[in-house]
Amino acid sequence: QTYGKAGNYFINAMLESNDNGFVLVGETDNYSETQGIYLFKTDRFGKMLWEKYYEKNGSTIAYSIAKTNSGGFIIAGSTNVTIDDLLSESGQADGYLLFTDAYGNKIWDQVLEGDKHDSLYCITRSLDLGFIACGNSSSNPSGKISIWLVKIYPIIEDEALLDVNPDMISFGLIEKNSAKVTAYLTISNLGSQNLKGYLEFSQPWLLLSDQSFIIPGFSSLKVLV
Repeated sequence: QTYGKAGNYFINAMLESNDNGFVLVGETDNYSETQGIYLFKTDRFGKMLWEKYYEKNGSTIAYSIAKTNSGGFIIAGSTNVTIDDLLSESGQADGYLLFTDAYGNKIWDQVLEGDKHDSLYCITRSLDLGFIACGNSSSNPSGKISIWLVKIYPIIEDEALLDVNPDMISFGLIEKNSAKVTAYLTISNLGSQNLKGYLEFSQPWLLLSDQSFIIPGFSSLKVLV
């Protein structure tokens, strides 16, 4: 497949999405006089599903991407990039983080600014469910290009989300004109941490004994429908 319109397009990182598609990120100058981050998603056959463009302070480039618990993405790169940053890493670039939802909509971004060149080239999940980003920086006492490691603690917007949509709930055989029909829905927590959730039905005639719930680890909740 070939992607892109007029202008220049570069892909610097990609990953497989949770639905077996692919998410690719890089840069383009198609939408502005400067470079901006270009993010798009395809299905498993490479057909484009959506695309997004972001820019911050001057030229902005994405070098790495990681998946979040909430189904979105966190992107690491640089903003305020000049030709000096690209050729000799002697410019004034700043590190840049971009957090999106599963459809590429920006939730927040952050500029990590030093007094000299700073750039992030890789980001990955850490064991405490935060992230670690690395790159290089000359914003240090020596003024020389050094390895730059950034720890990002767990993010509140990155709480795990599970959306379960059963196709059918059976009430069994129901007598005609029955005044009250009930069924039980059992939710089991198979993990060790608390499970928080919310239940809703599209049919207005269904009522629940519990809509929001917190289930302790290795426990179950029986909800009356």
